[in-house]
Amino acid sequence: MRRCAIFSSLMCLAPSATARDCGQEELHARDISGCITLTHVKHIGHKGLVWLGDALHHNAALETVDLHHTKIGDEDAISFAQGLRNNHNLRVLAMHNNRIGDAGAAALGAALANNSALNFLSMSSNAIGDEGAVALAEGLKKNRGLRRLDLYVNKVGDKGAQALAAALEVNRGLRMLHLDTNRIEDAGAKAIADVLRRDDCPVDCLTIMYNQIRNEGAAALIDAARKTPRVHTMKVAHNQMVHGDVYDDEKRLAKELKTRQEVKDFLVSSGLTGAWNSSDPPALHSPLAPAVLALNAHNRFGWDALEGATEESLRGHAGLAALTEPQRERVISAVLQKLKARAELKRKKGMKDEV
Repeated sequence: MRRCAIFSSLMCLAPSATARDCGQEELHARDISGCITLTHVKHIGHKGLVWLGDALHHNAALETVDLHHTKIGDEDAISFAQGLRNNHNLRVLAMHNNRIGDAGAAALGAALANNSALNFLSMSSNAIGDEGAVALAEGLKKNRGLRRLDLYVNKVGDKGAQALAAALEVNRGLRMLHLDTNRIEDAGAKAIADVLRRDDCPVDCLTIMYNQIRNEGAAALIDAARKTPRVHTMKVAHNQMVHGDVYDDEKRLAKELKTRQEVKDFLVSSGLTGAWNSSDPPALHSPLAPAVLALNAHNRFGWDALEGATEESLRGHAGLAALTEPQRERVISAVLQKLKARAELKRKKGMKDEV
């Protein structure tokens, strides 16, 4: 199943000269000093989780912990969550494919309320139901750091979805929410659709496939995405009780969302806004987004048309008229850099063809 901004490996920051990537060996030795990542763990056990949770307190090095498929249960998650409460460095926590239920999710939700460092929490393929989702939502109400929450393949229903929607009325940090393969029906879907329409809702990527949503809920989600220019990804497919023209509407929306995704990608790759895990607002909330779209600088056809453009010609483009001078300068600089890179690539290709 493809989701937005999927990356092939867990994100971690570049190590310093003394930092190291760690795994099972360090866990056995009970020594994570200098570790920036803890991955490729096959087994940890409850005592190991208790030790790791304690070691996480005030740890200033560890940035990524991958504990997926290690048979972790509620008591393990509760022990680990204690260490998150006053940790200011961990960015990525993967606990998917385990045995965590509502109690473990509740502990992690409480930890989120006191944690501002974690960017990405993966809790997919566990046994989290409505109570666990409600507890995670309570944590999100006080959290400003989390950017992505994965809850697919769990047991979340309408109550949990409605709680998450209520949390998004006050949360300003979350960008990606994955709720595929749960038990959400129309009431939960409509609650999420309602909050997506709010200008201050931070989420720009939502996947909610393989649930129990009917036409009314699916239509509400699709309409919310269409009318909310900030949203670049909305996936509602494979809800088996949806029928008729609703999926046709989703297919028609897909073209527009593809354009929004391309604009977002250009903004991020050009440094005009931060990536999904930055503190910046959603990329398409940027006032630079309409200018990029007006220049058609988000696809190759636009770049073909812009070839040969100069700073002077770009400055006079009607699509940049609404920008402030500093904003205009940033967009022009990004476009000229892209044009220069394309020209250099063509030059090298031409040299190769001659050979």
